Amino acid sequence: LWKNMRARRYVQGGSTITQQLMKNLFFTRQKAISRKAKEIVFALVTEARHSKEAILEAYLNEVYFGQTAGLEIHGIAEAARHYFDRPVTDLSLAESATLAAIVQLPEFYNPRKSPQRVFARRNLVLKKMLDAAFIEESEYRQATEAGLGIVPPERSLEDANYFLDAVMRELPESVKSQLDNGALAVYVTMDPKIQAVASRVLAFHIDRLQKSVPILKKKASAGIKLQGAMVAIDLKGCSIAALQGGQTYRQTQFNRVLSGHRQAGSLFKPFVYLAAFSRHDREFTPVTEMDDSPFEWSYEGQKWSPKNYDNQYRGKVTLRKALEESINVPTARLAQRVGLDQIIDVMVQAGIQSSLPKVPSIALGSADVTPLELAQAFSTLANEGKHCPLRALNEVYDANGNLLFQNKVEWTEKLDPAATFQTIDLMKGVFISGTARSARSSGIHLEHFAGKTGTTSEYKDAWFVGFSPSLLALVWVGYDEEEKVGLSGSAAALPIWIDFIKNIQTNVTDEDFPVPSGVTKLEIDTQTLKQASDHCPSKRVEYFAIGTEPPRCPQH
Repeated sequence: LWKNMRARRYVQGGSTITQQLMKNLFFTRQKAISRKAKEIVFALVTEARHSKEAILEAYLNEVYFGQTAGLEIHGIAEAARHYFDRPVTDLSLAESATLAAIVQLPEFYNPRKSPQRVFARRNLVLKKMLDAAFIEESEYRQATEAGLGIVPPERSLEDANYFLDAVMRELPESVKSQLDNGALAVYVTMDPKIQAVASRVLAFHIDRLQKSVPILKKKASAGIKLQGAMVAIDLKGCSIAALQGGQTYRQTQFNRVLSGHRQAGSLFKPFVYLAAFSRHDREFTPVTEMDDSPFEWSYEGQKWSPKNYDNQYRGKVTLRKALEESINVPTARLAQRVGLDQIIDVMVQAGIQSSLPKVPSIALGSADVTPLELAQAFSTLANEGKHCPLRALNEVYDANGNLLFQNKVEWTEKLDPAATFQTIDLMKGVFISGTARSARSSGIHLEHFAGKTGTTSEYKDAWFVGFSPSLLALVWVGYDEEEKVGLSGSAAALPIWIDFIKNIQTNVTDEDFPVPSGVTKLEIDTQTLKQASDHCPSKRVEYFAIGTEPPRCPQH
């Protein structure tokens, strides 16, 4: 105080542990004599009512340890996880001393930026402990010889910040308002392993694409950066296991999973087939044939002429082949026969909340939606018609253990189980003989996975969604600007999905989609598309709603 008065400005500060705790809990960082006086009064009252041990415990749970990707790290437990990827109870003597070294000036003693500086101060901490007889000489020597052991940034989950955006969006305002005034225990649905893999895999592949694809490399050198987004869903818990809203949160805080409205492209096609299978007249089955030839759809005084991406036309194709190979024209013809009202209704029931214009091109994904909306819709499909709002938040408790908020799982029947199962079975074929067949050579087990590639007009957006009965992952690759990626979903998004599944395959249960009641399994002759006999030379399995089974093959 005397030095500050002589200098007529704030040149030096000082406080006890208790004063620092009071400042952190109750006051701003404003430099003022009045604030310091209040801080001292609070500290004196606290010292009178609480033990030194209790005050130190509270301090260690509150003290600032720096920040990462725009978020502050508070408390010894959070610092232990961030710097060492382990609980505070498992820290070694050297690691504990490292955290003690960081406390004084967390930005100056940043172990990732200035390891030698932190190493020297950590050893000073250990020397002080030895001088005070807190540790033995042998412990001192062993600890000072140890490395810092700081984990790489990707293992510290600093990109969990995209996930935290979803958590903050779900928190009720009445609970959110308490965050600045007290301690809350917030339990979330994130799986740390899955989140870390999503963060690493997405960043790696976006970087790989920008280095290996000439046109993308040229754009990157001009400052036009490719972006991506990824979300993984625990289907049984109806919860978000991982959410990566961009390449890195440090680079961009715009969360594309939550707020990035993009054209869905071919990811809308499964819902066209779902709407067809859901019709009360059961007119359509997996072996129903559609004409793959150019046509014109007239509506509201306008005309729309869909085209196939490869400009090739195949004549008659089954619904299975049309979806597996993502062929536009037969899908558009099917949408015309089913009706736009029914298709849009199915999409809304599945979980799409954005406005869906009643235009023919909606069948090929012309509407803008967020990746989270698509993940919600495909989660309803993967759960064979049972819908539950996806959540990132489980429960919130106050400092006294009182439950403030609980995000309960609530299931409702939204879509026809038989129709959803038939659609899922067609999507399984995407991995067998469709647009994602390249995944079969990746070494991962895809027997129980269904999937769909997505590519929008002019190759601006690349998508892939794949799911088993237990886990769903959705990937988007594109530019925030109006730029073309120039790659299909199978070229840009599918490799990211494959790498992700490879790394988390132990989290995927080995189960298949259950066959619902009202569905029967039949062998079909591949030539006549009729129910196969023992003499049919080529057969495949298809699922039919009871009452829609084809007659016996007349040729064999």
